[in-house]
Amino acid sequence: GRGQCWQVDPKGLRPPQRTELVEPRGGNFESMAYDASDDPVFFITEDHERGALRRFTPSCTDGVGLSWNLLHLPGRLDYLYVTSNSTFEW
Repeated sequence: GRGQCWQVDPKGLRPPQRTELVEPRGGNFESMAYDASDDPVFFITEDHERGALRRFTPSCTDGVGLSWNLLHLPGRLDYLYVTSNSTFEW
């Protein structure tokens, strides 16, 4: 349905929260992954045989307790592009 997912606290300290992914109108997304390295990013796949792979990078990642809110902050949305010589770029 409309690009929604459930954000779940692995420690159980917060109740699950329905989250709209990246685009206000939603989308037909299949899966999502979170890379919590120094510069956190989210990867989102579209549920379609030719669906896009999106990478969402929040603009601001500073602050205590902010990680729960990262999907709700402004950020940059990139699409994976596979070039004609089978390499890729964002």
